[in-house]
Amino acid sequence: MAAGSEPSALRPSPGQAGAETVRLEVRVFAGAEDVTSRARVQIHPSGTRTTPVAAVSRGERHIVDVATGLYDVQAIIEQDGRVVGIRWAERLAVMAYPDEAGDHLEVINVRNGFGALQVRGKEGGPVQGEAVLYPAGSRDAGRRVTPAARTAAWMLFVVPAGRYDLVSGADWRHEVGDIEITADRTRLKSLP
Repeated sequence: MAAGSEPSALRPSPGQAGAETVRLEVRVFAGAEDVTSRARVQIHPSGTRTTPVAAVSRGERHIVDVATGLYDVQAIIEQDGRVVGIRWAERLAVMAYPDEAGDHLEVINVRNGFGALQVRGKEGGPVQGEAVLYPAGSRDAGRRVTPAARTAAWMLFVVPAGRYDLVSGADWRHEVGDIEITADRTRLKSLP
């Protein structure tokens, strides 16, 4: 995040008071390129597209507290005042998952065939050290993938859909093999 910039806080819709809420962050990519800062995001209850539960937002991060449930999210990418991409992500399950510590991340990619892997620390704690992805069964340095984004709580890999091995730790000895990353979905993996 650039110095002095703040996450764009989306406002929850009226009528959600009292419902269990989750802090939802939406990141937007074009392939492996993070274009979140050039995107506007609208979050709708699944199956509806008339009234969003969150106002249109622009900023380096799109974060909103929403009631648990299913959502359809629209991302509109702009460049030089023109719309260059629109993508809907449908039926995203936003729940209070125990390993997410009340925060849920969804990645929308305007290019077909890409998925995302969010890596979190044990029991929702911070990720220790570094991590990289390789295509499953390969350790070819030319095919190594580093995180596309990182916060204190997680790392995010955005890659073409496929099977990957995650290697992490200060000594690069920790490995989680054969992780399937599917197109148009954000997968979560916790490190021990």
